[in-house]
Amino acid sequence: MHKEDFVAIQKTLVDICRLLPETKVPELVVSLVALAVLIVVKEVNACYRQKLPLPIPIELIVIIAATIITHFCGLPDKYSIDVVGEIPSGLKAPRAPDVTLFSEVIGDAFAVAIVGYAINISLGKTFALKHGYKVDSNQELVALGLSNTVGGFFQCYSVTSSLSRSLVQESTGGKTQVAGLISSVIVLITILKIGSLFEDLPKAVLSTIVFVNLKGMFKQFMDVPMLWKTNKVDLLVWLVTFMSTILLNLDLGLAVSIGFSMLTVIFRTQLPRYSILGRVSDTDLYLDTETYKEAKEIPGLKIFRSSTTIYYTNAEMYLEALQEKSGIDIGKLLMAKKKHDAKLKRKQEKAKKKAKKEAKSQIKTVSQLSNGTFTSRESEMNKDEVYEGQRGHSLGNGVALNLKQTSTYGLSQGQVNLAFQNDMSDSDSETGCVKTITTVSLQGDEEMEKVHTLRTHSIILDISTTGFVDTVTVKTLKNIFRDFGEIDIDIYLAGCQACIIEQLETAGFFSESIPKSRLFVTVHDAVLHILQRLEQTDFILNVPCTTKM
Repeated sequence: MHKEDFVAIQKTLVDICRLLPETKVPELVVSLVALAVLIVVKEVNACYRQKLPLPIPIELIVIIAATIITHFCGLPDKYSIDVVGEIPSGLKAPRAPDVTLFSEVIGDAFAVAIVGYAINISLGKTFALKHGYKVDSNQELVALGLSNTVGGFFQCYSVTSSLSRSLVQESTGGKTQVAGLISSVIVLITILKIGSLFEDLPKAVLSTIVFVNLKGMFKQFMDVPMLWKTNKVDLLVWLVTFMSTILLNLDLGLAVSIGFSMLTVIFRTQLPRYSILGRVSDTDLYLDTETYKEAKEIPGLKIFRSSTTIYYTNAEMYLEALQEKSGIDIGKLLMAKKKHDAKLKRKQEKAKKKAKKEAKSQIKTVSQLSNGTFTSRESEMNKDEVYEGQRGHSLGNGVALNLKQTSTYGLSQGQVNLAFQNDMSDSDSETGCVKTITTVSLQGDEEMEKVHTLRTHSIILDISTTGFVDTVTVKTLKNIFRDFGEIDIDIYLAGCQACIIEQLETAGFFSESIPKSRLFVTVHDAVLHILQRLEQTDFILNVPCTTKM
């Protein structure tokens, strides 16, 4: 694209303003008369369209009348009114395109093709929405390609929809392919035989006809107040498209508007709504607890959902929102767990060394008291006994392990969906075992005690809104399973679509640590599975699972 193309429209606007004092009054009068006639008759057509058998073809009438008046009154000679002039007749003989020009026009040809297709499909969808039919975009693209291919052998202009002519035809009542066929025949006859009859048609009349039929396009400015009230992002796209097309020419403006609209899509995915779901009593519905007061969280269980697809641009935000909504800071808890393990190990080693030291001292004392009366074998036995006794005493004073087990009662209602329960050898499978929660009582380990204070033992990730997964998504989910697993919190996936499962399998997501038994078709199935596995009775679901695969 040349530098002049960037300022072509600006120059046009400047020239219009600069040449306003030089306006030709006769042509202005012709335009105003044609404008008044067109507007009045079109309003009559709109008001009496149910009574009129056919709309009044005012455009055709104005063209014929203006041509006759201009010819017989000699307006071009008397008032210097610009007319269409000579119209070439006949068709050129077909010939093969000049292939030597391909390298010079390939860039512009690509831009023309994109802009032409965009205009064609936008007009088609506009009229389809207005008259209630569908437009096949692939079919339109094939039609444009074939038309331009054939037209290339006849030295034709590039083929696309004409905004002005399409609006004129639509405003005169043309709605089917018959109207297009008749228009094509009339254009062909005009080119071959009767083109010379319209040589005296004033250009001002043609411009007025196009201007009047653009009324529908000008009405789109009325969308601005509506978009301001309903969706400011769409309003911004509208304004950027309008300004870029005006200031940067049509092809470059279209490229800018497409790029900007794609940025808005990416921007919207960066601001999804994250929520914790709760169950509505006596139903299998799980809704946002912040929006619906009837939705109550299940004790010890967090159900987390994102309103958009998880992919590389928002995967990190997803993990941060999960920690924030669940109230579990993985970084702090993992650090606290490492400190706790290191502290426990140091105490055990210290106790072991102390026990050995005391055992040696005790053995030495016993040996001195015995004055050699014990045999070497008995001395060794006494040594072991003293060591074991001292070790037990030391551990008893040093570290206390308190195991707390949940109550074991079966669910009275509900069935667990075994859609993905194939890995029965996994530790999370249905073995009848009861999940135990181990509490290590060590002074100063406040972060570890916080985990058990929260009593969150399971988290369900509702990914029903996810349409695809990429490499970053798979890594993020693996990290979630690993990190939460290290602090004894089980992770489950619910709402998995078949295509998502296939993509996860292809990416190597499933393993011994992440079996398919962690997948569930619905959130309700996952909840039933967790509660039955824990055999809790303080929260019983009265809605059975009916989902089958």
